[in-house]
Amino acid sequence: FPLPPLDIQNRIVSKLNELMKHCDDLERSVIESQNYNEQLLQQVLREALEGKDEVENENLKLVAEDSPMYSVSKDIQKNCDTGDMAILAGYIIKKLSTQNSKDFGRVKLQKMLHLVEYHCQLSSELKYQKNVAGPHAWELEHVIEPKLKSLRFFEIKKDKFGATSKVTYTPLSASNELTSLFNREFKDQAESINNLLNKFQDKTWEFCERISTMYAVWNNRLIRKELFTDEILKQDFLAWDDKKKRFIDVLDHTLEWIRKEKIEPVGFGEYIDKK
Repeated sequence: FPLPPLDIQNRIVSKLNELMKHCDDLERSVIESQNYNEQLLQQVLREALEGKDEVENENLKLVAEDSPMYSVSKDIQKNCDTGDMAILAGYIIKKLSTQNSKDFGRVKLQKMLHLVEYHCQLSSELKYQKNVAGPHAWELEHVIEPKLKSLRFFEIKKDKFGATSKVTYTPLSASNELTSLFNREFKDQAESINNLLNKFQDKTWEFCERISTMYAVWNNRLIRKELFTDEILKQDFLAWDDKKKRFIDVLDHTLEWIRKEKIEPVGFGEYIDKK
């Protein structure tokens, strides 16, 4: 095979080494740019979530109906603004809707937000009230979900099925940032929140409904420092709404599961009552 002179071979090798170094530098620059873009996107999302709209807050006060509240003195692990709660809601959707997306909707999200906030002792602007399906916060649909849509976390669609309806959450481009945002904003609470969410990975929305409702009536008794027994808690559960009677045969199991999983309430948060 014909070969160039040795000095030319050396010059070719030297040039190739120079080009390879240039390629390595370019690859490193691309990776650094990607990391910077991710950090920038997170910062933009964080700033958007933290933005305080005084007009929106005033309108919220005028439109939302207040419920009677009875506060108790308990340690608050984190004070959450609506931006934090949007991250938390998005993280719950991302974590719990993957195994059974057909079963996941607004009802399950409402109940899990309630359980996470009360059990992990977070303080937020969500005001829970008695609803047919358990603790219900008006702010989820009218404040939190609009943030999830505007920040391109999820597309939210409500479909009608006769007399019932179902809300679905479809991930959008920014949803990939939710895990890192959650780990940053809830770094001190992430372990306890994940431990709680893991217990509900394969549970139906109806299971979440009865656990959330039983937790609420139990916690209400603790807040008011009222004596109670399992029979009293079951009576409170059934008195929540007439439609709770469909759970009458599983109430003992509900109490057993709460105790078995060590998620008994401690009287944290505000008393949940009717509108």
